[in-house]
Amino acid sequence: MARYARVATVEELAENDFNLNIRRYADNAPPPEPHDVRAHLVGGVPKAEIVARRDLFEAVGLSPDALFDPRPKPSAYADFRPDFRVELAERADGRADGRVEIKARVEADPGVAAQRAALEAAFAAWWEAAAPRLAALAGNPQADLLGARNALRDTFEAALLPQGNHEGTPLLNRFQVTGAVAAWWNGIDYDLRTLANQGFQGLIDSWAASVRAAVEDGESRNGLEPLDHPLVERLLPGYLDKLDALAARDAELKAQIAEGKRLQEDDEAEEDAPTDEELTEMRREQRAVRKERHELAADFLARLDEARAEVDDEQAHDLVLSIERERLAEELARYATAKRQALVEALETLWDKYHVSLQALEAERDAAAARLAGFVEALGYHTE
Repeated sequence: MARYARVATVEELAENDFNLNIRRYADNAPPPEPHDVRAHLVGGVPKAEIVARRDLFEAVGLSPDALFDPRPKPSAYADFRPDFRVELAERADGRADGRVEIKARVEADPGVAAQRAALEAAFAAWWEAAAPRLAALAGNPQADLLGARNALRDTFEAALLPQGNHEGTPLLNRFQVTGAVAAWWNGIDYDLRTLANQGFQGLIDSWAASVRAAVEDGESRNGLEPLDHPLVERLLPGYLDKLDALAARDAELKAQIAEGKRLQEDDEAEEDAPTDEELTEMRREQRAVRKERHELAADFLARLDEARAEVDDEQAHDLVLSIERERLAEELARYATAKRQALVEALETLWDKYHVSLQALEAERDAAAARLAGFVEALGYHTE
């Protein structure tokens, strides 16, 4: 594997005094970033540097034409599209961050959206076929978990890899696809053992008990806060949103009260300062918000137990599968997002290097100098 592993001969080892430092034989350090002197001086983006990123463009689904206008042949350069530069110029005093706009362009591009949709469709089709295999583990202590893992992994790779006799997506390579399903399986290994021994209802009981223990102990489990467990949102939809809204309102009132007190103490800001009655009303609302938030949090375990008791067997089946599906979808999305981000970073590098040339900077400098000279002359000052 280039840059990561290769076969070294005994003669080569001898030439290096049998030094077995890996980097002497397989150096995975990234190559130095190329810089086109002509582009730096007079403008343009080297087409060769755009072509060098072709695999990333194709994987993500973005056409280079969405950001670049190639100059007519035989020119070896392209330019950032005029509409892209116009959008930047129309933003706050023309000083908008092109890097931010690049990310927005990539995320909103129809080709990128289509590629993302293709990945999601391939995953959805795979899950529809794979879910029954996962469900068959429930209540079967003798279930072959290793066999199920291998079967799910193989079918997952076949469904999502770009090569093969099927509709696939080139967004992720073999290692990324395999890594997504492997990480998912490793993360739910304990869940699957519980599922095999205790069934769907038993697994939900296990989740609920874990959440309860974490809340009572005030500790996280596996790096997650207890209220972040997907079971909570499924059984108590909207509960976390309400808690978050109350916390946000509490913070907002706290800031308003602090600012109000500061304004009251500032003689120069007397007109903007709230009255004592207004501050009293803010404090009254803050106490009410905090009380509601405390009562809602204190009632959490009772609400969770009540909602858990209402889950029947069919709902338990659907609940468990939907949670495990979401976990794998998130793992897959993480890899896909990383691939898009890699392209964004590559484009940001091109922007940083070539969006403005020395020639353009000198022209801007000369124009500023001419305007300054005009101001000086208008003021009646003359220079030799």
